This record gives sequence, C-alpha cells and structure tokens, in this order.
Amino acid sequence: MSLFSSQSTNRPCAIRHKYELASSRYLDVDGLRIHYTSEGSGPPLVLLHGVMASLHTWDGWVEQLASSFRLIRIDLPGFGLSDHLTDPAHYSPAHSIAIFDKVREAFGLERFSIAGNSLGGFVAWYYAAHHPERVDKLILVDPIAYPQPLPPIMQFVALPGIGEIARVFSPRALVEQSVRQVYGDPRAINKEIVDRYYDLMMRAENRFAMVETFRRIKQMSTDLSISAHIRRVRAPTLLMWGGKDRWVPPALIENWKRDLADVLVKLYPDAGHIPMEELPVETARDARAFLTTQPAVSAPLP
Repeated sequence: MSLFSSQSTNRPCAIRHKYELASSRYLDVDGLRIHYTSEGSGPPLVLLHGVMASLHTWDGWVEQLASSFRLIRIDLPGFGLSDHLTDPAHYSPAHSIAIFDKVREAFGLERFSIAGNSLGGFVAWYYAAHHPERVDKLILVDPIAYPQPLPPIMQFVALPGIGEIARVFSPRALVEQSVRQVYGDPRAINKEIVDRYYDLMMRAENRFAMVETFRRIKQMSTDLSISAHIRRVRAPTLLMWGGKDRWVPPALIENWKRDLADVLVKLYPDAGHIPMEELPVETARDARAFLTTQPAVSAPLP
C-alpha cells in the first residue's frame, strides 16, 4: 500500500476531474485507489462521509477547523472518487474496518480522533469498538447502528431485481428526492449540491457499491448483534443529531445514552440527516469545543 500525489488516473474521467479538489490525492490499499485529502495542521481528525455521499460533505468543517487540526477526509470505497469493492461479501462491518485500519496505517496514525456521518458514523464507532487503543475521541453524526425502519429508497433499491436495474440506471429525479430527504430545510439545496450527488452516482462502480451497501444495511437493520458492540466503545463521544432526520430517527439517541458510558449529545432541531453539511459553522464550533477539552477517563471494556 502506498500514498501518491497524482491527481489524475489511468482512466480519464470528466466526473473525476470535475470533483477533484486542489488537495486531492490517492492512496493505494490492496489495489484499491482511495481518494483522500489531508489539510491543516494539529491533532489528526479523520472525517468519514455517509451513504451516497463523498468527502465534499465536510467542506465546511475543513474551512472552520483546518487552522487547528490535521483533517484527513476519505472517500469510502465505492463512493466519491474511490474505487469500489467488487466482491459483495466485502461490504461487511469486519471488512470495512479492516480496510480503514490499512488506511490508518498508511497515514502513520497511532492515535487520532474520528468524525463520521451515517454510514461513516457506523465505520467510526465500529472501528473504535474494536480498536480502542487507537481512538482518542469520537464524533458521530446521525450514525447507523441500531435496528430501525429503513428509508424508502434503501428498501426499494435493496430488493432483488431492483438493485440490478439501479446498477445501470439511476434517474436524476430519484437522486434529487433522496438529497431533499436528508436535508432538514430543502430550500437550502441548490443545483450545485444536486449535481454533485448525481454526478458521483453516475460512476458505475458507485452504483454497484450503493446497491451492495443498501443490501448490507438492510441486513443490519434487524440484527441486534451489531449494535451490541457499541458497549465496547471507550472513547469519549460527541453525538450530533438532526432533529428532522428522516433516515435515522432521533429517537435512537436514547439507545446511545444507554449504551455509551461517556457521551455528550448535541441536537440540531432544524437539521436533517447531514447537519455538518447543513450547519457547518455551528456543528464545527461544537466539534472544536469537544475536541479541545481535556479527555475524559475512558470507560473500561465490559
């Protein structure tokens, strides 16, 4: 595995060139090209985006926090500009954190903090549960964890046959509807935002990953054994949640308060599923306050 700085690939792609940032770089992990950025200086904070999203969802946090932290943003495999996993069996919790640990190793991170939203929140807490020695602090933004009803688009795409169609055909109207569902205030959505979500979904490998991810989340949505690992998390945790989240209900906050020994909750009443994108200044301010306080005593493993 290696880090390299080329901003182009062997497969010229208009979408890739459109959404690469000045700070875009690529990491090779077992033959997968992982798109990432590393910006700012200070204690390392890894930022993991949610399902159907990309590292661009953290743009506001980079603007607000790069003066105080080294911010490492990663496009998870099969999202944004990263390569996808070709084996459906690899879209599993264990494989996800195994890949993440190889990324961590490539960056030479011994201890660091993680912020993750939705699917990225799942990877963040699941990694923290299995590698408590690595994680200083944890910020979870509307994370996937507990059994819950699935959003209609996930239920639909996860169906046999429908998923195969979605791998080759994803209507823009469906993508736009999904974006509107994850915002608390749809009036804040502009054409540029919809274009980004839609354009990145037009990569064939991303559509494959979307289908397999939705199917895996569907399996997890009724599996109590997954959320049982939450009690293993020892890192002090900031739980951020949008009060208008229609994908992962705010009622689940009570489960987190029950299962985590050291958790601080911040609710944003008017935000949806991605408050760090909707309210970057306010959420970044709360993240900074949490990260710069003295670390609490970690709870022992049960």
